[in-house]
Amino acid sequence: MIRNGQGQEASSSVDLNCGSKEALLLDTLHPDSVQRIAELEAARPMPMEPAEPEKQTPQIVKQLTVTAPNSDGPAETQSLHFDAQYTPTDDNTVLVEWLHNGRPMKNSNRYHLTNDFGFAALDINFLLTEDAGEYTLVVSNAVGEMKSLIQK
Repeated sequence: MIRNGQGQEASSSVDLNCGSKEALLLDTLHPDSVQRIAELEAARPMPMEPAEPEKQTPQIVKQLTVTAPNSDGPAETQSLHFDAQYTPTDDNTVLVEWLHNGRPMKNSNRYHLTNDFGFAALDINFLLTEDAGEYTLVVSNAVGEMKSLIQK
């Protein structure tokens, strides 16, 4: 019984009947389900990982080409696009590097280097006179390296 500050009372009651252990239903209604749950929860052997394929020496399958916005060749303030294709495409240790006059290039607001599944591209925006020279694509891994170069 509960009484509030104004003297009002409220009560609640419940009847509880307890049966014996024999009254409990312990058998499943779906015996096949219990077996299936046991199968799903059983430990499984670890799957065998396939052997890693032997590493291949990189190959340039499409030599480095350049695309200029007009047939006269690139001019200052224009853009330039280089691309090439290489194999292997499934080797996660392949390193793709672009060189300008023998010096490594990095992504910047003017230089955009792309490398994706055997495709390598270099885009140069807003050409300057110092962009003239030799461009080299170097594809390497632990087995060897290949180069493709072009003079612009």
